[in-house]
Amino acid sequence: MTTLNETKERLPIRGRRKGDERIPKRAPSVHKTWKKVTGALQENLLASFCFHTGSCDKIISQVPVSLFESAVYRNIADRAIRHFKKYGEAAGDHLPDLLEEFLQSTKRSEVRMYSEALHDLHSTAE
Repeated sequence: MTTLNETKERLPIRGRRKGDERIPKRAPSVHKTWKKVTGALQENLLASFCFHTGSCDKIISQVPVSLFESAVYRNIADRAIRHFKKYGEAAGDHLPDLLEEFLQSTKRSEVRMYSEALHDLHSTAE
């Protein structure tokens, strides 16, 4: 009687040759090779995404949220993306409503970080 392991076909290891056929390794993701978006670039991208409806589609398709260095900006971008997908317009002045849970937090440092980030985004957008 044959066991289950004997009847299973052995799969080749990726990158090794099987006969004359080369089995390719999985190509590395483009996003893994990108650097984190930091500083003024991070603020400018997020400001144009949050306040200019015309650029929202382009930024969503080209810049993943995980590239933002700051967790504060990642959360803001995530909420702004959800708002854009639901209503089809930039979040703009709705940002404080979207970030209410962070702005009503019991941690003073978290409230300060989010309020400063919102202030910076509004000043950058103008």
